[in-house]
Formats: sequence, structure tokens, C-alpha cells
Amino acid sequence: MSLFLELFLFYFQVLISVVFVSSSGFVLRRIFLNNNHKFTYLEDSFYGFILIGTLSLFLNFFTQLNPMINTIIFIVIIFLSINLGLIKNINKKDFFIKSLLVCTISFLLIIYSTVNRPDAWEYHLPYSKIINDHKIIIGIANIHEKFTHISIFQYIASFFNNYLFFEKGLLIPISLVTSFSFVYFYYEFKDEFKIKNSNYISYIAFLLLIISLYSFNRYSGFGNDAQPHLYYFFFSFILFKSIDQKNFQENLKELSLLSLFLFLMKPTFIFTALIPILIFLFNNDKLIILRSKFTILFSLLFCSWFLKNFLISGCFIYPVLQSCVDNVSWFSKDLSENILTNEAWSKGWPDFE
Repeated sequence: MSLFLELFLFYFQVLISVVFVSSSGFVLRRIFLNNNHKFTYLEDSFYGFILIGTLSLFLNFFTQLNPMINTIIFIVIIFLSINLGLIKNINKKDFFIKSLLVCTISFLLIIYSTVNRPDAWEYHLPYSKIINDHKIIIGIANIHEKFTHISIFQYIASFFNNYLFFEKGLLIPISLVTSFSFVYFYYEFKDEFKIKNSNYISYIAFLLLIISLYSFNRYSGFGNDAQPHLYYFFFSFILFKSIDQKNFQENLKELSLLSLFLFLMKPTFIFTALIPILIFLFNNDKLIILRSKFTILFSLLFCSWFLKNFLISGCFIYPVLQSCVDNVSWFSKDLSENILTNEAWSKGWPDFE
């Protein structure tokens, strides 16, 4: 196959991924957050990764995420989104333009990247391979202690290894988060600027867009760091819009889910949970929220992640000693040494060699 045909095929695969992620977000929000939710293309896309990550993580307790299983889930989600009325809610011209824009940015980020960060070869991609080949392996942290620092995005990337994208699908999700963010903040800046009383929201969108463009324009440097930062920008923007529109309670579910997803990407973002917790405490409909479908989704993702951590390392939050159960047979006996090694790596000690 010629290089041109390979690039054209890959561009088409990225375009399919763009449509699928936004469809997944629509399904999640319609079923678990708001029964009357109307399709909002760019915003729904951020929630699409949450649904994909939740399903991938949960299923990995029972089976490997091989291409066959991933393809079946892919098709089911597409049909489910159509059944829920996705096509009826689409502005076809707007959807087409934004999809091509997101796809093109994602495509360019990938094809102009060089070799990925060493972390990708050391444990990101190997762990994705393990997810594709095996269900959760108890005590796998004893094979490589960095397997305990896996982001939920390793599960999402593994899901995209299916019969539509094959192994190239592993490259697509991270680039899509970036391209969705660029386009989302651009359109928010553009749309909010037209509203007389929302100029400052427009300025915030513009600021987040400039920071994102400056910080995340090199795919090969993303690793597991770009996604949580971009989601943090999205979380912050939704919070600012909630302040502007005075609809904290309406956005409580979204903020709660985003804060949990941030934690699963990078535990240091746990502080974002304080905001939805405070909103929840002042909510008069606590029982209604706790009995909703949202609580099922939130609990499933929350419990699955901590159970996965415990099964692979013996710690619910690695390497927090207080969360570890040291009398299980697969507990890492080198935990103290691993903590010291991780601290050295995070402070750039190897750079001084």
C-alpha cells in the first residue's frame, strides 16, 4: 500500500474515532446524567472517554479486551446512541465541520510526532498489551512496579485496538483529547464573546485555549500528563460557567464525574473532589441523587479502580502505605524501595547521571 493510501486510511480511522467518542458521551449523559439531554457535540466528547474507560476497566476483571470484544462494544455503543435519538439531535453541517476540524488536528499531531516518551515504551504500551491479552493479573506490580502508576487512559487506549483501527488505535485517544480541547475552547470563546454578559467567560476560554496550544502541541511529549491537565481545564471551565449561570446543582453530577475521572488519570488531582463534595452538602435533593443512575455509574468506576489497584499491588492507592494490605500473598515486598525510586524519578534524579 502506498504512503498516501495509508495516510488516507488512517485519517478515516481517526474520523470514525471522533464520531464514536462523541456518540459515547451522548449515551453516558442521556442514560446516567440527564434523561432529556440533547446532543452537544464537543462537550459530550469529554464524557465519551469516561464511558469507554468505565466499560473497559469493568470488563477487564472478567476478560481480556481483545479486538473482537472491543469491536462488539464499539458497535453496541453506536447503535445505542442512534436508538437514543442521536441523529435526530444533530445539526449535520455543524457536526461535519467540527468533526473534520477535530480529526485533522488529531491526525496532524500523530503523523508529525517523533518517538513517544520513554514512559510509553517502558510501561504505558506494555500495560495496554497486557489488557488486550489478559484479564487483570493479580500481583502484576511484582513484574514491574510502574504498572501501579497506570492511568485510566491505558484502558481507553487498549479499547481502540479493535478490528476497525487495529494496533494503530492505541495512538488515537490521547490525540483526540487534545484536539477536542482545542476546538471546544475555540468555539466557547467564539460563542460566549457574542453574549453581552458572558464576556469574561469568553476570556477564560481564550486563556485556556492559548495555554493548551502552547503546552500540548507535541504529541510525542504527552505521556500520561496532557490528558489530566486538559480535563482539569475543562473541569474548571464548567465550574466557571456554573458560577456565571448559577446552576451548581444542575452540574453537580458532571463535576463529580469529572473530578473522579481526573483522579483516575492522576491521583494528585484528588483536590478537585472538594468542589462537588461542597456542592453536594448544600444540595436539598441528596437522596434523589444517591438513588439515581448516576450513582451506579460513579460507584462502578470508583470501586472498580480501587479493586484493580488492590489486585495488582496489594494497595488501594499505590504507594500510600496506609492503603496497603501487607498480608496478602501478592503484596510487593520492595514497596519502601519503590517509593524512594519513584520520588527520585519524579524529581529528575536520573538526569544528573
